[in-house]
Amino acid sequence: MSNLNQTLSNSISCLQGSKLINTISDILFGSCLAAPVAILCTIFINRTGRKLLFITVATLTGLSIFLIWLIDKTITAQIFATIFTTIAVNGWIPLELWSAELFPTELRASAVGFVNFISGLGFLLGILTFSLIFHVSCTATLLLPAILCTFGGLLSCLLPDTTGADID
Repeated sequence: MSNLNQTLSNSISCLQGSKLINTISDILFGSCLAAPVAILCTIFINRTGRKLLFITVATLTGLSIFLIWLIDKTITAQIFATIFTTIAVNGWIPLELWSAELFPTELRASAVGFVNFISGLGFLLGILTFSLIFHVSCTATLLLPAILCTFGGLLSCLLPDTTGADID
């Protein structure tokens, strides 16, 4: 029972008081910046390509999380948290378009539906995993998404780019 109390007290100390207020303000500020970045993503999606844009967004998301963990100054961590929120929200723009174009026309609707189902399942499992890991280690809740986002962005280099391609 004492281990459970110690684990709970460690997880509560991760976010309380001014840390909680700073975190909420970072998320709010990052969400406000997400709109102009979404416009830029929409403009650049055909110029840079879906693949390059997604790789950039996913890798920058992972690196910004990793830098939040490494930085020991509060203001710098807040800046990277804002960058993370801004970029992560817009990562879906090239991903959804690109994932739809990776499949032949006759399979596209079913494939996108299946990908969305898997994404929703991953979203739910991510929330559960995050909350379970958070109660064990604050550091792990930052490192796991940092590694997964960076790995996902780099692994996307193996997929074809569909920008300007005839996908019929």
